[in-house]
Amino acid sequence: MPKSKLDKVATNVFDAIEHESLSHAAATQIEHLILGGILKSGMGLPGERDLATQFGISRPKVREALIELEENGLIEIIAGEGAFVTQLSAPAMSPALISLYTRHPTAIHDHLGYRSVQEGFAARLAAERRTQTDRDRIESLINQMKEAHEIENHELGSDLDSQFHMAITNASHNHTLIHMMTSLYAMSRGSVFFARSKILNIDEVSGALLKQHEAIAEGILSGEPDMAERASVEHIAYVRRSTEDGMAKQERETAARKRYLNQNRKRFTDD
Repeated sequence: MPKSKLDKVATNVFDAIEHESLSHAAATQIEHLILGGILKSGMGLPGERDLATQFGISRPKVREALIELEENGLIEIIAGEGAFVTQLSAPAMSPALISLYTRHPTAIHDHLGYRSVQEGFAARLAAERRTQTDRDRIESLINQMKEAHEIENHELGSDLDSQFHMAITNASHNHTLIHMMTSLYAMSRGSVFFARSKILNIDEVSGALLKQHEAIAEGILSGEPDMAERASVEHIAYVRRSTEDGMAKQERETAARKRYLNQNRKRFTDD
């Protein structure tokens, strides 16, 4: 579990409390932040003094709230280090299963099929529910993706791709979807699924991917659920087709290399 000071939640996300049961009200507010995916697994909470200031209650009441949360299995209090959100959801896949997928990359089709449904749903909800903060985040990422494309920084583009899809999921404001997709994207970043440059001819598809992301963003920002969902589904379908082409090319290249090596070995033996 990360315990870096850099991995703490931003300040000013807590509201002052006006409630008879002050400690329980503080605990409930933190629960809502965890449920909404604002406080994520492994994230460190501010210190008791900072929490007391933001909540407008005493430090003993903050301490009672943290104890309540720990008893409910939502946080872990580590002496000398602070309070951290516990690991609340299991990884999308075990390391062994990810390794198995890596050795059998055709499994990526199932992965993309699942993403097509979930991300289409997320885009539809985002078009209906996005806030101004969500709009600003999505617009910012699209602009950064354009810049990365212009300078042909495909590594940055890949990272922004992941952030873009997560921003859409967050904009859906569906708690279950947020937690499930957070786990899935975390798995994707560490496995063959996210290594698009190893499968796709990124120089050929980069421009198309950018246009597809722009179409998804347009549907969401303009509040058009059908447009957003359709653009998202079409995007994943394109990635799926491009991935199939890339994998087929890899297989042909492998076969050609083996054939060439075998012919050379036969010629050497005959000589």
